[in-house]
Amino acid sequence: MPFGEKNIKLSSGDTIVVSNTIRNLLPTRIIQAYKEYCKECDEEFKPLSDTCLFEILHCCTASNRKSLQGLDYFACDGSNAFDMLTHLCDELTTHDVTTSKIIELKKGLHESRNCLKNNYKLHVEFNSEVADHCIKYGLSDPRDLFWKEDCNHSHSMECDQCLLLKNTLIELRATIDSCSMTKEMKLRYLHRFDQNAQLIWDWKAHLMRCFQQDRARIDILQNLQNDSEFVLLDWALKWLPMKYRETQRDFFSNLFN
Repeated sequence: MPFGEKNIKLSSGDTIVVSNTIRNLLPTRIIQAYKEYCKECDEEFKPLSDTCLFEILHCCTASNRKSLQGLDYFACDGSNAFDMLTHLCDELTTHDVTTSKIIELKKGLHESRNCLKNNYKLHVEFNSEVADHCIKYGLSDPRDLFWKEDCNHSHSMECDQCLLLKNTLIELRATIDSCSMTKEMKLRYLHRFDQNAQLIWDWKAHLMRCFQQDRARIDILQNLQNDSEFVLLDWALKWLPMKYRETQRDFFSNLFN
């Protein structure tokens, strides 16, 4: 996420202007994602060594933000939803659910969160045979002809990571439904599950929308005429790290209290 610019001086004396950024990933995760992207684009391409990549990230310093306050409440709610489902798995141990099953569910939730946080946006494309990665398919509204566009390809492929998220949520709900507990307690657990699962799907949909918005912004900049201007407006927010993750709704409510 860029905000402003900074100058980097090279050993040759030249100066390079780079964007200041906010990073939500550790340098190791960034390098892993970069190598996976290079491998998908060209298997013969050999990226720089880890030492060089770490040095580049060190020179192109960025602000590491642990709080998502005021930035992205979809990501905040989605990440919190994974935490809530993990706690829910721990609670199921008191209702005759085996330890191995709980470990399997928690592992699936952990890997699925890492996928949405790190890798999902790297796999999204405007036209893809994977339905979860296809922008044209994912952003089309079948109920509105003005917002619907048919794909000229079939969605015959599946993503292992996206499939893991679906299967994990299905298995977790089935586990809750088969637990030996009172009907009232089961309804409470199912309500908690449905609420948090929806927040996760909303986060995933938000990531696809963000990718499409970035494509539109880049397309405008590339085709911008010399006598035209592109203005991007956003609210100027202050960082008030009151807690680790605070939703945008809570942030704005604090401003008016």
